[in-house]
Order: sequence, then structure tokens, then C-alpha cells
Amino acid sequence: MKITFLGVSGALDSGGGSYNSNMLIDTDNGKTLLVDAGSDIPHSLDAAGRSPAEIDGVYISHLHADHAGGLEWLGYLTYFHPEFRKLPLYIHPELRGPLWENSLKAGMGVADKPEMQLTDYFDIPMLSSDPENFTVGNLSFGMIQLPHITHDTANMCSYGLMVKSPKSKVFITTDTSGQYNDLTNLAVTAQMITSDLIFHDCSIGFKSSVHAFYDDLNAMIPAVVKEKMWLYHYSSKTKRPYAVADGFAGFVETGQVFEL
Repeated sequence: MKITFLGVSGALDSGGGSYNSNMLIDTDNGKTLLVDAGSDIPHSLDAAGRSPAEIDGVYISHLHADHAGGLEWLGYLTYFHPEFRKLPLYIHPELRGPLWENSLKAGMGVADKPEMQLTDYFDIPMLSSDPENFTVGNLSFGMIQLPHITHDTANMCSYGLMVKSPKSKVFITTDTSGQYNDLTNLAVTAQMITSDLIFHDCSIGFKSSVHAFYDDLNAMIPAVVKEKMWLYHYSSKTKRPYAVADGFAGFVETGQVFEL
């Protein structure tokens, strides 16, 4: 398995080649999954020297534009351009309707037919009896619901990924507020403890309620977990703490590749 970070920055970053926190996962048998497709995905793919023709499927964790805003470009590309093929779109069943109705339909609902549907642009695989699991190549992927934006009357979760190969286990948070002191997240903590490598979104510079803040992660996460945790989804214009000295594996750089 090889994981390439096309970008490492959050929704508020701009310029400097930071790009949205999207990544490519290459399997050992030649398949490639795009994990999230933010609005700048055409540019981040090009900067990494990768082509959309290499992608065998796309996973969307949630509907914020830095994670799903590039689907219009990708869908149009594969629908109209003869050199590209329609891609499987892996997304939690609860997000499929809102993705089309609230995010994509306004721009993609009319094309060469007057009433286009999500399935005109993407294949929606029939998942197993457990709809939160799928396979690409020799890797299995499990969707893990994480708190992202939480209110008394409305919530937005993000579905992180547990990626398993015959040799390793990798946990990717996508976006989470990181409420690991909450009893409801003990299962997520257990997943991290059993992972070989963790990629965790992390806000620096200022604290918000939608992403885990560096100081909180540093205080809450046990040393045995921190040592295998890489941090991403941070502001490229803010001075980073010295994460290695605090026991973390480090901050991920744009374009960095991890081979397991």
C-alpha cells in the first residue's frame, strides 16, 4: 500500500501549493483510490504528477467543499471526455442523497440530458450487507463515523477510514473534532490503538469546534498512540509546533508518500 498526500491543508488555506487534504491510496495490485476530492483536486493531482486516468474509484468522507467540491470536475471529465471512464463512488448511504440534491444537482442536473442523476456520472457500487465496508484491489476499507460539527438540533459527521492490507492497518480521520474524552468515542480510540499508522486532522494557530486542536491532541492522546500519529489538515501559513518533540510522528507535507 502506498499513500500519497495531494494536499495537507484545511478549507481556509489558499495559495502556496498547500491544497486540500485529499490523498491517493495505491494498492499492491495496481488499483488507486482517491480519498476525497476537494475543489482544487485538478491542480493537486497535476502538481503530484498524477492523472485522473489512474484513479479506479473515489471515496467521499463528507460534503464540505474541500472534500467533495471537485466531484463536479471529476464527474464531467469522466462523462464527456472519451479518454476517461465512469468511476465507482464510495460514500456512506446516508450521504448519497444529500450529495446529489444539496451539492451537485444545481450544476450537474442538466447536461446532454435534461434530468441527469448521480448515477449518470458515477457508479454507485452495491456494497456488502454491511454498507460501511468496501474493497479496492487487495485493500479493505471500513467507514468510521466521527463527530465533526455537533449541535443540539443538527449534526454533521465525517466518515473516516480504516484501511487494512494483509500486512498493515491504517486509520485516516478525514475530519473530526477529536472528542476522545467522550465515552462515545472509546471505540474510535480502540481503533487507533490497534492501528499501525494514523493520519489525524489537526488545527493549529486557533481553536475551533470542528477540528481537533493540536494542544488538545497533545494532552489527550497517549504516547503509545502519538508515536504513530501523523498530523495534517493544518494551516500552511501558521508556524507549526515541533510535533516530534511532543511525541508525534510529525506533520505531513504536501506530496509526501508513505509506503507500507
